[in-house]
Amino acid sequence: MKYISEAYYLSLSEITSATGYQKEAVIANLALGRKTWQGIKDPADGRARLVDYATLSGANKARVLEWIGRTIGVDAGDEHTVLAAYLAHCNVRDGLVSIGDLLSSLEVRSSDKAYFRGIANHTGACPYTDAQVGSLALAAATLRYLGGSAAREAAVAWGGWEAFLSAWALYLKPPSEPPIYGLAIGSTRVLRRRIADYAAQGNVALVSNKIGNQNTAKLTDQVKLYLRLLYRRHNRLAFTDILRLLEAKVAQMGWAYKPITADTVANYLNQPDVRMACATERYDKREWERLFHVTVKRSAPTHPHDMWVMDGTPIELYWWDGKKFRRESVFLVIDACTWAVLGWCFGTESKETILLALRHAYRRSGVMPLQLQLDHSSGAWNAAMIAWYKQTIQYVTPAQVGNAKAKVVESWFSHFHLRVLKVHFDGFAGMNVTAKSPDNRSHYEWLKANRSKLPQSREACIAQIEQAFGIWNQQHKVAIGKTAPQTPHSRLQAVPHRARLLCLEEEMSLFWLWRMDRDEKKQYTYGQSGIRFDLHQTRYEYRVYNADGQTDIDFWTNHAGGKFKVKYDPDDMSMIALYDKDERFVTLAQTTIEAPMAIADYVAGSGRFVQGEISQRRAILERAQAAIHADNEALYAAGLGNEVPTTPSGGNRNKRTAKIHPTSDPDTSPDAAVRYKTAFTLREVKDELNEAEDDLKQPERRGGLYRVEEGSLEVVE
Repeated sequence: MKYISEAYYLSLSEITSATGYQKEAVIANLALGRKTWQGIKDPADGRARLVDYATLSGANKARVLEWIGRTIGVDAGDEHTVLAAYLAHCNVRDGLVSIGDLLSSLEVRSSDKAYFRGIANHTGACPYTDAQVGSLALAAATLRYLGGSAAREAAVAWGGWEAFLSAWALYLKPPSEPPIYGLAIGSTRVLRRRIADYAAQGNVALVSNKIGNQNTAKLTDQVKLYLRLLYRRHNRLAFTDILRLLEAKVAQMGWAYKPITADTVANYLNQPDVRMACATERYDKREWERLFHVTVKRSAPTHPHDMWVMDGTPIELYWWDGKKFRRESVFLVIDACTWAVLGWCFGTESKETILLALRHAYRRSGVMPLQLQLDHSSGAWNAAMIAWYKQTIQYVTPAQVGNAKAKVVESWFSHFHLRVLKVHFDGFAGMNVTAKSPDNRSHYEWLKANRSKLPQSREACIAQIEQAFGIWNQQHKVAIGKTAPQTPHSRLQAVPHRARLLCLEEEMSLFWLWRMDRDEKKQYTYGQSGIRFDLHQTRYEYRVYNADGQTDIDFWTNHAGGKFKVKYDPDDMSMIALYDKDERFVTLAQTTIEAPMAIADYVAGSGRFVQGEISQRRAILERAQAAIHADNEALYAAGLGNEVPTTPSGGNRNKRTAKIHPTSDPDTSPDAAVRYKTAFTLREVKDELNEAEDDLKQPERRGGLYRVEEGSLEVVE
């Protein structure tokens, strides 16, 4: 076993003896880089491999500890104790002098002891006990040895300087026996720094900063008050400037004063209670809250659509407009439970983009969230928007101004940019110029040289961003809270929601727009062709149909020629809503169904639709005639009429009328009607002839070709 860079490493022979694995299997696992099999090359022998104990699985760690216990005869106990004991055993086995023996062989100088005894605190007494003075002298001897050539020569037997230094750090790591006061080392990094400090400063490097001139006990109440006054100033003075101003004030006022250093000033002013109080004036409110507000740990929502969060941001993806790089801003709606992107709208943050993004989210999800979290921007938080939110959302919770940590969407932005845009798209623009790591900034020179690989238009960039949303929802796995990593779409489908479904009435109220004439809602007359209007240079026509898809004769009878205000869905113009003058909902109208004029254009159901429309047209006429007939009967019964009421058709029920029969070989001549030998009058024959001729000229009125004979009508489809 070896201890390198604060980690225990086992040889292949040790790992095979402890776990029972074959040597070839261990080598194969190391080569594959499995998480539970990590290793390095032996620094002393580049051909040998060492296995990192910390990366082993729990079962293999238990096997190793059990094997060590059997090998060196120690009881299984604390993991670190067992491993340290085995490491010491290995060092002795390999003929290495133990660190403890090396330490005891070091020369402790009396001059070092005298130096540490001569240090005085603010009372004039030595702050160290005799035992601490001896321990500090031993620490000085240790650092002096490790900084010299003798340690470098001894390191050769340990397999190199790194392994030798790691052994010392392990020995000095608290709790070590015997403890070395002033030299409690936790890692090789700290040990290297202490060696370098001692080489540069000597014994001074072992003296606590709280001793001597850096002891805040030397400060009087008067001096402390003035220090706090200087520290509170809005121009945020440095500690060295505060000390200089303090010394000038002391000389001016003649205060009792013992010399101190800038570190003394820092030690006092950085005390939590002092710093927190002074920071209320030294910093603005937002910065003070960032530094000292106690955060509230919150658990993620347990169900989808319990809480939506929304915010606007620039998307860090460049496109080239021919002259310079550009980015697009987007307003997003995110589900806080699943981190799924529900809706978006491209553009700067405004009332319009917010409504469009919410409409997109409502329609894609089909539900209304229980809670909506947003910020205090002017577009999202105003009287009109608050009234709009209250129509559908039970709880609206704006985050405090400047408190970005409270918004889930802020964390989402970072994940999305680094995990999707940076990985999948060449035009990644970097997080921003303030990104701490250069790996998170854009490679501007590469972007300039490869402009052709970027989107060349705004539309192409938007298409890439929408593609990125799809990658995030469908492919990127994210762990939320204590849940296992899962794609947002999978989590959205797997966990049932408890939100209310979005119904058509609410959708009309929230997202449909009024047809306007300047500032007034325009009224349209419902005529024989329904309602017509132009929008974006396109003509739209609508009619009210019944459940069978035919003209609604009840609506036509009651509202023919009536005026209506109209609401429409800008995303789906297939339907409009009609309202009366008092803006009470009346009914829905659909896009007018067109019947093909040419027989070759007929599709399934075309003939049935036309015949149905003809039936509806006749029904409208019969209903009107029936109403007149009812009036005539009422008038006759009241003695107000002079004639006996006729039948609704206007003729004698017993009079012989022409009948129309189908034939397999239709005679399309208008003169066919005159071959009927009936008791008709000349006027009646002319009427029949004219009607047949009209039908032949306008086949769309009946749905096909016709043959007029004794009998009825056949439609040829």
